[in-house]
Amino acid sequence: MKLASTADLPALTALWATCFGDSPAEIQQFWETMWPEITVFATEDLAAMATAMPVRWQGRKAAYLYAVATDPSRRGEGLCSRLMADAENHLRKAGCSYAILSPAESSLFRFYGGMSYETAFYCSRAVFRGGCSQLSVRPVSPARYAALRREFAPESSVEYPDSLLSLQERTGPLLEIPGLGCAAVEPAEHGYVARELLSPNPQSAADALCAYLGCTLLPARMPGPVPFGMAKSLDGSPLRRAYLGLAFE
Repeated sequence: MKLASTADLPALTALWATCFGDSPAEIQQFWETMWPEITVFATEDLAAMATAMPVRWQGRKAAYLYAVATDPSRRGEGLCSRLMADAENHLRKAGCSYAILSPAESSLFRFYGGMSYETAFYCSRAVFRGGCSQLSVRPVSPARYAALRREFAPESSVEYPDSLLSLQERTGPLLEIPGLGCAAVEPAEHGYVARELLSPNPQSAADALCAYLGCTLLPARMPGPVPFGMAKSLDGSPLRRAYLGLAFE
């Protein structure tokens, strides 16, 4: 394993696009926004990669492992397992208590379970039909959104740095429904989708969001009971049931 440099980014961009279908422009935006803060692990031949983004969970330093990818022609060689083990050792030495990830497919829960990851994060999904609402909605900065998440997200939720929230803001606005919650929304094929909706009254919040966005239906992800993300303790710190949130899958 090696720590990737900027010279490796063209090859890693191609690998990422092949495995996940994101456009080179989207991937380049990620590099430009996050490069000073992330650690990118790769095999020497750049056939496999994993990106560690800094987050906090349960008051401790953690790493969100993102864009974990292996060249399709090289799968089955154990590259990912070895890369992940090396990355975890590096993160452990850097003082991280947890490695966190969101499997891109349900079948990968079993794959990562073989690496001692455990399901720790849960969510729910719903499609809200907007109604009449007189509630105000306003866009907010990443710093303000982070504060709102601390107020409205469940206890022990993963906390994202402003840089990651800025990355989310590039795809759609971060919104506050004053006194009622917050949401991160982005354009979708037939309107908008809420990547995250945090509110003690989701229907009223969705009514306000639909009125603000000019849409009738709003698919949304919220805290709930459905398995969504996994975690591994790197230093013996306990795992607990929690909410991952935006989840940069």
